[in-house]
Amino acid sequence: MYAPTCRVTCPVHGVVTCCVPWARHNSRFTYKFEKVAAWMAANCSKKTVAEFMQISWNTVGPMISRIEKDMDINPEKRYDNPVKIGVDETSYRKGQKYITTVVNHDTGNVIWVSQGHGKTVFEKFFKQLTPEQCGSIELVSGDGAGWIDDCIREYCPNAHSCVDPFHVIEWGMEALDSVRREAWRDAKEKAQKKIETEDLTKSEEMALRRDVSSVKNSRTTLGKAPENLTEFQKEKIELIQKTNNKLYRAYGLKEELRLIFSSDNVEDAKAMLKHWKNWASPLPSENYCS
Repeated sequence: MYAPTCRVTCPVHGVVTCCVPWARHNSRFTYKFEKVAAWMAANCSKKTVAEFMQISWNTVGPMISRIEKDMDINPEKRYDNPVKIGVDETSYRKGQKYITTVVNHDTGNVIWVSQGHGKTVFEKFFKQLTPEQCGSIELVSGDGAGWIDDCIREYCPNAHSCVDPFHVIEWGMEALDSVRREAWRDAKEKAQKKIETEDLTKSEEMALRRDVSSVKNSRTTLGKAPENLTEFQKEKIELIQKTNNKLYRAYGLKEELRLIFSSDNVEDAKAMLKHWKNWASPLPSENYCS
């Protein structure tokens, strides 16, 4: 749908395009059109948005900027009463290009974003806050990086630093995968030795190789929660339980770690964490550490 706009002569600003109720200032598109384009831009590339919406790709960026400006009328209010905040960096392009993001856990809103990562970048956030706002921060969650703790000690020493559940579970997954690779190497070595030294039938040899393959190809299965497993994946977990106790225990540790963060009761979570630490202690320190 197309609609003409009128040009008027303003005694102050000269010849300008008159305001219309269905579009933003300096925009040739309706509110709804820009809203759809911005929603797509959050989930697709600019090229995809441009092709689908039949617009130029360099038009998408200004649309996003106009919507962001409308949504953030008073930017300073984003920093009002920060109590629980979270910080994380993420790569957004190839070549190790990062942005650092700060969120307000109480509101769930992103309150600050900057290119780069590290202490010098995170310091820019605190320098925008007043001493009162820095003093109101009670908790800062992150990925455990040292530069986050350095900034906390310098700018809000009364705040507690903690690691967010996402990274804790990610570390648990990395430890589980380390155990899986170790279990696969051991199973492969034992199977090869048994094949070379014993007179096995063809079916016995195939069964032995199948058991080794089940460990090697179990990464996706071990990463899933039990309620999300397919029937085939459940059978693979049962086979691991029967043939590799160490790997199955590591899988159980990952799952119990996930359940700790899903608990709504602090005392229950503390008891579960204590049990988890006792259960994890026999594993090598390079896999699961307290």
